[in-house]
Amino acid sequence: MPIFVHQFRIISSLKNTYNVYAVPFHKVIAPVLSRHLAVRKMHTQSINKTLQLKSVDEIQNDSSKKKPLALILAWMLAKETHLEKFRKLYISRGFDVLTVNTAPKDLLFPVSGSQVIAKNVLDYFTSHETYEDIVVHAFSVGCYLMGEMFVQMRKDSEKYKDISSRIRSVILDSFVDFEGIQIGFSRAVTKYPITIKILEWYVSIHLALMFNVATKHYLTSSKNFHKTPLKCPALVFVSEADKVGSLVGNQMLIDNWQAMGVDVKMKCWKDSKHVSHWHKYQDEYVAEVDKFLSKNSNEKGTIEHLEQKARQKRGIKFYRNVKIRFVRYITETENEYCHSIFRSKSETCLLDESSKEKVKMGFEKIKTSCYEFKTRGRGWAIGESLYLEVNTCVYRPLAE
Repeated sequence: MPIFVHQFRIISSLKNTYNVYAVPFHKVIAPVLSRHLAVRKMHTQSINKTLQLKSVDEIQNDSSKKKPLALILAWMLAKETHLEKFRKLYISRGFDVLTVNTAPKDLLFPVSGSQVIAKNVLDYFTSHETYEDIVVHAFSVGCYLMGEMFVQMRKDSEKYKDISSRIRSVILDSFVDFEGIQIGFSRAVTKYPITIKILEWYVSIHLALMFNVATKHYLTSSKNFHKTPLKCPALVFVSEADKVGSLVGNQMLIDNWQAMGVDVKMKCWKDSKHVSHWHKYQDEYVAEVDKFLSKNSNEKGTIEHLEQKARQKRGIKFYRNVKIRFVRYITETENEYCHSIFRSKSETCLLDESSKEKVKMGFEKIKTSCYEFKTRGRGWAIGESLYLEVNTCVYRPLAE
């Protein structure tokens, strides 16, 4: 047994003599599945100069094979090495990935650039109806491109009527509104301060002199983006230190979407730069995406697809983790302080009904244990943040 644990890293959240430990879902499933033959043989299709599709399965139009699709609307001049990290994030979770790039000239001249790209994306959706579960992950200028998609969807509502229902969730990273185009464009093209100032001056002149050619289209896109036709949940990543996509602008967008009935969650960091949240807080970023996808994907979506893949060669084990916050209020003179601690316990089970029933019983035992802890403490009370987490662990069986 110790050799088996050492060789294959059985993941479990139950304490034992071998110090086997539990880790988040994304840290387990991605490296294990990356050794699978299907993940090593990546299929890539360049649809045109700006659209590229990647899949672990052979790319073909087969209506019987329905898979989720992640649409990545990249930031301007994004490096392939950086985009590949986000592609792998979705591919390891069972998605096909459609990446869309927007060049500087496409932004400066939207009629022949970004609007054509937006229409190409929508046309791809209409011609590939097998993608019924679409996640849109937009970065920076990609949010502007998403606004252009909304413009096209409203212009030709009959042609694109089904797309709104097929987009199940939206993730925005470093959203930039019209006011941020000047500084955002210059910083995306160069990092040299003098060149940045020159480009900022050029863009300001471009906005002033090219109103009919460019500026009015930026404003229309922004208006349509704030009045989204989508009703799916959204996750917004933002930073207080972002000099391009301001926290105020992001909060205004969130307020507008929430007023329209959209369920929006914001994750704000203090010190990450524009489109650099992943780089600085990768584990937290991935955990937020995983939590968001598992909550909002359809029943036949992401995690279920991964389970089917893993069952072919490997076993799967669930663990359920209960985390309870205990609080104690201490009064000193006129001030009252709140101290809190967390206590977690876990149970594991295999994929069968009897084990799932055992987990339910185990959950009750965990709660009982936590309440016993409360009674032994002095002045501790159960906080309101009692919740149950469900994660997946993968291990290789002894014999294949």
